[in-house]
Amino acid sequence: MKLSSSHLNIIAVTVTGCVLLWLGVNVYAGKRADSWMREFVAASDKSHSYRLHNLQHQRGLLSSQGSVDVALIDECGGKSRPEWMTTRLTYQLKHTIFPLALMNIEWAIEPLGQQRETFEKLFGGQARLEGRGKVGLNGDVQSDMQLPEIQWFNQGTRFLVSPSVGSIVAGKDTLKLDWHTGKISTRSKDSVVAIDDLHLAIDLTSTRRGLGKVALKIEKFGTTDVTANGVSLVTQVLESAGRMNIDVRPETKLLQVGGKRFKDLVFDVGIHGLHGESADDLFNLAQNSCNFQNLTQPETDKLRASLRKLLFEGFSVGIGRIAGAVDGGDLDGIWSVTLAKTPGEEFFLMPVLSSQGELSLTGKDIKQIEKKTLISLGFAQEIPDGMRGSYDFANGVLKLNGKVSEAVLIETMLQTVEQQIRSFLKGEPIRSTGDGPAEEKMEAPAEALET
Repeated sequence: MKLSSSHLNIIAVTVTGCVLLWLGVNVYAGKRADSWMREFVAASDKSHSYRLHNLQHQRGLLSSQGSVDVALIDECGGKSRPEWMTTRLTYQLKHTIFPLALMNIEWAIEPLGQQRETFEKLFGGQARLEGRGKVGLNGDVQSDMQLPEIQWFNQGTRFLVSPSVGSIVAGKDTLKLDWHTGKISTRSKDSVVAIDDLHLAIDLTSTRRGLGKVALKIEKFGTTDVTANGVSLVTQVLESAGRMNIDVRPETKLLQVGGKRFKDLVFDVGIHGLHGESADDLFNLAQNSCNFQNLTQPETDKLRASLRKLLFEGFSVGIGRIAGAVDGGDLDGIWSVTLAKTPGEEFFLMPVLSSQGELSLTGKDIKQIEKKTLISLGFAQEIPDGMRGSYDFANGVLKLNGKVSEAVLIETMLQTVEQQIRSFLKGEPIRSTGDGPAEEKMEAPAEALET
């Protein structure tokens, strides 16, 4: 079939348009990359842990290249020279549009100045680390991570990390990190720590607010006093309906410590119902002030207002589940402390505070001497194949194993805590336990004798 001249013209125009569109998108990608680099450098001025400076960016039609100096600092450490290491990051960006990628990245990082020798010692003579990645169509930066073996010797201490691999995806307010290494160990004259098969996975849906999930898994862990297998620690921070929930789940298949042997040990620890806006304010204050150091007066007022809102709105802290086996006995328990919502303008701890807990130990192999001792002291009661202890505290009334018990010491302690909280929220000096009216009452008889 022979194409007419009009058809050829249409095809030529279409191809030319596609080429021009492709070139236009690539030019846009190049301009966007230049803008991103300058935004990253400007944003580093707000960080207490790093600075980016001396940006040298050269933009081309289909690729860009450049370098930037990365200084690791410690503004919160109180040192006269907060900058402790400077490295140079060189990069090449190929901003030709690929499927599912805006541009490809090749990068390398190496230390500058006196830190180069330290870097070479740390990475076995290698002073340059390299990687490859890409920028997704949504702007997320993705890169692989391949680190060589790390060794460090200092004053009789040997530190070793086997070669590790991983990947990272960083968005505007998101972060995904996956990192794995086969062995980490440190050994000195007085101590030894050995970790086998460590895997770290981070998935933050908001780095600014600390929302997301962090999971750490270790196949084997050992020191001179502790041995553990199948260790995992999962932390998750979520928000729902303006409330923030924090859940931490430590778990181990086998733990031997202090002469005790634990199996399948699980703790579900949680802080639920935190007022989200107040928690965000406190999180931001902590970041901007090096964990509440040297606050300005407006920041101090903001701290008190956020804490007040957090307390008055209420929340709960607890262990939703304690489970496992110890020395042949099965553990099962729960524990919680709840701070209900405070009505009115004045904070009173006793009416809003409640706490409950229960722990049972069952099994034919539990030690009878320990069982009889705990039961005789009233800390537990006998149940089939074991013992169980429980308590309940609400409205100033304490019950141990279902029976009302004396709570004068707890009430005195809570009154002291309440007074300290109220003083702090009002901006008044927090008095110690011995301050105040009690001392005046003790001095009155002496004055009377003198007269």
